[in-house]
Amino acid sequence: MLNCRYVCILLMSVAVPACAGSEKTAVQPEKAAVKAETSSVNSPTGASSQTLPEDWETLTHSEWLDALDIANCDAENQGSEARRKNWIRLDNSTQLLLLTCGLGAYQDAFHVYTVNVEDKTVAPVMLTPPKDEGGSESGTLVRGTLYKGDEGNVVELLHLSAATGACGWRALYPVDDVKRGGLIKPKQAFCDGDCYNGVTVPDWPEIEGE
Repeated sequence: MLNCRYVCILLMSVAVPACAGSEKTAVQPEKAAVKAETSSVNSPTGASSQTLPEDWETLTHSEWLDALDIANCDAENQGSEARRKNWIRLDNSTQLLLLTCGLGAYQDAFHVYTVNVEDKTVAPVMLTPPKDEGGSESGTLVRGTLYKGDEGNVVELLHLSAATGACGWRALYPVDDVKRGGLIKPKQAFCDGDCYNGVTVPDWPEIEGE
């Protein structure tokens, strides 16, 4: 039986090639956002951490863009707040902040930040696609659907190359790496470049991750 998560993604999901050798492919009241100050401490993976802005838990999408100095965000003031800003809880002290900056027909492009609520820091996360695959946008943007794996030790990124969900790739990133921020390579990846073979996400073959 198909995993409900994948079924829901397929239902929500214009076709483009996939895999190697293909074309790469509740609102809070307004308040003044406080700029996050860059820290001199860098993560082991190369991400500069910043001090969390005041009232970070209630900042809107637009306020986060201002606080983190994110410019040229095409999704600002478009779509719902729930679509533009999302949180993924990794553990008691760490959450991922997803800020959408590119609305798509069946998957959006977004910036990813790791937020440490104990240290009160925020740092960018750059999830690299599997070897020879597309899916990254300019800078730290990634396109697809991001969620915490069922076992809790990985973060999964699903990048579809067709609205049917019949082709694309799926990459798994260790939670411990993602929590530190910076450039993160997948530890495992799966892909299917044939949009017409009837193979769906759970059955995509494994490919080289790094």
